[in-house]
Amino acid sequence: MERFLNEIGTSPVKISEKPEAYSLKLSDVSQTVEIIKYLILEHSKDVKLRELVAKIIKPCPSKAFECYIRRIVDYVRRNVKYVYDPPRLETIQSPKRTLILGMGDCDDHTVLVGTLLRIAGFPIKIVLGDINHDGKFEHVFIKAKVKDRWITVDTTAKEPFKEKPYPIEEIDLFEEEEYSFYGEVGFSLKDLPLIGRFFQKKEQKEREETFFKVVIPAVAIFGIAYLFTRLK
Repeated sequence: MERFLNEIGTSPVKISEKPEAYSLKLSDVSQTVEIIKYLILEHSKDVKLRELVAKIIKPCPSKAFECYIRRIVDYVRRNVKYVYDPPRLETIQSPKRTLILGMGDCDDHTVLVGTLLRIAGFPIKIVLGDINHDGKFEHVFIKAKVKDRWITVDTTAKEPFKEKPYPIEEIDLFEEEEYSFYGEVGFSLKDLPLIGRFFQKKEQKEREETFFKVVIPAVAIFGIAYLFTRLK
């Protein structure tokens, strides 16, 4: 995290080890967006959050994507209160931290709901809103793609799926690195090339031992028994 914060020019100073927290110098909204993107992408890999999403959407029928979204939105709205940042201070929390605290502002809601939606398989966008129509962005929320359409998902709004009446800017969330494999459900050491070859050799050896220890003696006994009956 610290390396990333240095790369985007925020001059981070660590102020806490557990939870990991930094004091930053933010010069413009693009740095805030980069931090939101980073947190969503990183925490989409979190095993505990994947378990949470599985529980949230469990009552929905398979492929009932609108149901998935509604339940995720309902969960966030029920469990995370909207609170303003402290005066003259911008805070951005990880999704797990927001769930622990049970509170956060629009960027915290964006990170949390964006992560949960992405874990559930939805392409998402980060959306900035110019509420005051003054050319400045005062709000941030998510858009999620359902089949062939993008829908607004704003868990801080009274009507979370309603289109905004003010200017917006949409920012695609994309992977800047190649896909990485993170061992989890269904992971097997046999899937790794070098270890896989070891297992193949081991299994082949076990099959050969089984053949010599079981099959050949069984055939020999059967043959002897057959000859004995013929001789009689």
